[in-house]
Parts: sequence; structure tokens; C-alpha cells
Amino acid sequence: MKDKRDRTEYRKKFWKENKERLKPKHREYWIKYSKMNRDKLKEKARKYYRENRDKIKAYYEKNKIKMSQRHKKYYQKNREKIRTKYNKYYNKKYEENMLSWIGYIPEKTICQICGINIYLGKKNKSNAIHFDHRENGNETIKNTPSSWLYRNKRTLKNEAIWKSCNFGMLCFKCNIQLPTKNRKEYIKKVYKYVFEC
Repeated sequence: MKDKRDRTEYRKKFWKENKERLKPKHREYWIKYSKMNRDKLKEKARKYYRENRDKIKAYYEKNKIKMSQRHKKYYQKNREKIRTKYNKYYNKKYEENMLSWIGYIPEKTICQICGINIYLGKKNKSNAIHFDHRENGNETIKNTPSSWLYRNKRTLKNEAIWKSCNFGMLCFKCNIQLPTKNRKEYIKKVYKYVFEC
């Protein structure tokens, strides 16, 4: 009877000789198994990392350049496939995050200046809600509020952050005409230009 070492060597040799034939089947089995046992595998990986943290770090430091080159080579070879998978995953996540805000933020409302109908999460900017910075750009959410909604799911903490910003809801045309900073001075100049000519 073969001992453990002999069996291991035999398996390595068998895999090497039949790699191309076995690889698709092995991959198919692993995908199916990982889906069925995702939580179990994640916990196993976390446990291994906790118990072997120093060993893993040492291995990474030793093989950093080699691993980086391997990752780069894999990305170059599978660029389109990776991008498609990445975009599909994150588009789904972004959509879920945005939908979670419906109810807290109205799905349909009117522009607070011109009164046309505008909608939450629309890709067409002409009828989408554009959230306006009303506090001279001093809000907690500094960048595009819609992007923040796509990246952040609705939670009590995120609701509080959003409420503190006090965003206006405008259409694209009205929003683009108002500067974020020093808008009162801008409006005074516009008023003077129109009515005091």
C-alpha cells in the first residue's frame, strides 16, 4: 500500500500529464463547490490567515515581484473578461443601492426652480434629479450626491449623513446654472444685470 508521500507524488504526476484534459472539469467542479460552500470557505480562509499571518506576509514580501508580474500577465490576457465581470457585478450593486433609497428620497418629484418632473436614478440627465449643494459646498458629501447614493446603501447612519447635507432637487438645466460657491453674490449680479440695465 502506498504511503501518503507516494500518493501525493502520484497525484502530482497524474495532474501534470493530464492537465489540459482535467483543467476544465476541475474548474467546473470548483465553481460549483465554492457556490455551495461559500460561507464555509470564507471562514476557513479567514481562520488560515489569522493563524498564519506572519508566514503569509513573509511569503508575499519574498515573492512580491513574481506575483505582481503574474497578476499583470493574467490581467492582460483576460482583460475584457475581467472588465465585463467587474462591470456586471458593480452595476448590479449600484442599482441595488440606489433602489434602497426610494421612499426616503422620492422616486418622482418636481424641480424646485422650474417645476418640471424629475426622477431618481435616471441615466438620462435631462429628466434625472440633480442634487444641489445649498450650503456653499460645505456639506459632508462633497462630490456628486448621485454617485454617493450609488455607492452607499440606505442605512440609518447614511440617512443621517444625507439629511445633514440638505440637498436641493433640481433639473439639469437649473442645476448647471447655479454655482456651488458664492451663489448669492452671483444671483445679485444676475438680478442687477436683468433689472438695472
